[in-house]
Amino acid sequence: MRILMTGATGTVGIPLFRKLKEQGHHIFCLVRSMDGKVAIDRFEEIMGEACNCGIVEGDITQVNCGLNDTSLELLKAFRPDVALHVAADVRMDSKREAEVRTANISGTVNVLALARTLGIRNIHYISTAYVENGKCNVYEISKAEAENVVRDSGLNYTISRISIVVGDYRSGVISGFTGYYGFFMPFVRMARSIRAANGIAAAKPVRIPVTIKVLDTAKLNLIPIDWAAKMLAKITLRPASNRTLLVTHPNPPLTVDVIRDTLFKLNIKGVRVGSETISIELDQSHDQEIYNRVMQIFEPYVTKPTVFDGRGLREFLGEEYEEPPEFDRETFGRLINYALAVNFGKK
Repeated sequence: MRILMTGATGTVGIPLFRKLKEQGHHIFCLVRSMDGKVAIDRFEEIMGEACNCGIVEGDITQVNCGLNDTSLELLKAFRPDVALHVAADVRMDSKREAEVRTANISGTVNVLALARTLGIRNIHYISTAYVENGKCNVYEISKAEAENVVRDSGLNYTISRISIVVGDYRSGVISGFTGYYGFFMPFVRMARSIRAANGIAAAKPVRIPVTIKVLDTAKLNLIPIDWAAKMLAKITLRPASNRTLLVTHPNPPLTVDVIRDTLFKLNIKGVRVGSETISIELDQSHDQEIYNRVMQIFEPYVTKPTVFDGRGLREFLGEEYEEPPEFDRETFGRLINYALAVNFGKK
């Protein structure tokens, strides 16, 4: 299959690109130049390997996706069978609303226009399962609106709504550290500060007296990036059928278990978590104030018993569907240890 792909250098895009290439498909990637690096150099640096696909330099936020005439002619000669639109701005901060909407809504409009110019009739769009969670932030709202743009495009489409992506199940490897990782990053920073100020060794536990209001019945729908990439590759290779599919975990872990198990692996104690904290009047300690600011973004994910019906994906893929692996304390250890090893992706 010949695939035109956006977002190949992103958190989901990297393993999805590799999975499709591994299966022998031909891919042309639309890649931005950034930080003084031209598209192909940036692509090879992120991938850690020589480019083994077509690359055109562009920007989905611009008309014609920022492509020059030469690039357009290259893509026309390539004759893509499908457009795989993965690129997105995943920031949830309302201060970034204009940028998020430009990338996710205007960017989708521009990708669809490019598809028409190239004669592509099939589009696969990657969205978020949490548009079903009440659209709690600018990211979810923008993805919901972009979905409608895709549905109204007149093209054949498949929309894949993925839940919260975490690292490779066996190695913990991942390139982006939002979502699950963003929730725990403040704890890591606080623990480092406390250890540094008090001469506490990294191997020793540290106490952080913070209260996290969480329903005992709430679940956090996490999916390993390797499983997500495998399912998305299978979906991409199917004819676009004007369907919306949930790529979610059928048996996600309880939110309280995710938090307690990860904090255990971080050697952090003193955190109160669970339904017994719902009625507690939060104190105004410095640590609590820091975490309250973080919780403004994450509260809807840990206080709502959100349930996703993923049966549509099973039916769509049939015998090709694979069950995702289960999460336990050791899984969270691999995930958070990798994040620590690479300093949450910060150089």
